[in-house]
Amino acid sequence: MKIAIASSSLVSTDAIESLLGWADVEIVSIFTNPDKASGRGQKFAENLFAQWAGSKELKVFKPSDQAELLHFLRTNEIELLITIAYGHILSLPVLQTPKYGCINLHFSLLPKYRGAAPVQWTLLNGDTKTGITVFSLDEGMDTGPILRQQLVDIDTDDSTNSLLKKLSALSGDLLKESILAIKSGEKGLPQSNIKASVAPKILKEAGRVNWSSSAASIYNQYRALSENPGIFTELNGQRIRINRLAVSNRSMAGRGVGSLIDGKLLIATNDFAVELISVTPEGRKEMSGADFFNGLRSKAELSFA
Repeated sequence: MKIAIASSSLVSTDAIESLLGWADVEIVSIFTNPDKASGRGQKFAENLFAQWAGSKELKVFKPSDQAELLHFLRTNEIELLITIAYGHILSLPVLQTPKYGCINLHFSLLPKYRGAAPVQWTLLNGDTKTGITVFSLDEGMDTGPILRQQLVDIDTDDSTNSLLKKLSALSGDLLKESILAIKSGEKGLPQSNIKASVAPKILKEAGRVNWSSSAASIYNQYRALSENPGIFTELNGQRIRINRLAVSNRSMAGRGVGSLIDGKLLIATNDFAVELISVTPEGRKEMSGADFFNGLRSKAELSFA
């Protein structure tokens, strides 16, 4: 089967690696986003995924619009298009062009967490289980018929990156099963909109810690967002990035109030205190929470917001 794979993220590499050595498919091309200007010099550079694909000697195509994508699919007689964290909703002509249509590899158990950030929202909500879904694309946002799913347990200390690695490592075999199912004529099972939920793109402001929340909720926010876009708080108008934190078994009064106790910088929440292990104050280098506290001119009545 002549296939093409569209992605803009390194999260797709495990699945692609598994297909590279599989005799049932031929990867004709990899699609990704056009090069973007970045850095002080605003030089155009390709994304990390494109660099990876090039290192594997895969043909990389960067369509500027869906008309270019459609032309490539037709002229190269692509039989199946696979999208993995591509970031674009495909037009109906594109969806209808490959012989076997288009399928997507999604990191949740659809119809739960449709959208751009399923893993982050899974962790934010404190879920203990998630999974992988391969489904046929339609014109909606992650709404097409489900071909295959796999349940995956979430560890209590899983972050977005560690959970993505876990899911990615399992994605290749599920994708192969789905491709064979499509080839044999399976159409997939329709999704139930009644059980659907959404996982929209995470904005930077979502990383602001609300000290009126529970310690468990703040810890879930840390697991989900500390790697990207980062979580932060403020003290006297100064933004402080939180690099590492832990939940304490100590209760403290005054939500957002900070104190140094037994050499640890603890912040009060709605229930248990949270320890700031490592922080980066705005304009300064990373340091321990204790060093940050000791460097403050006034240590009385610290109130983080």
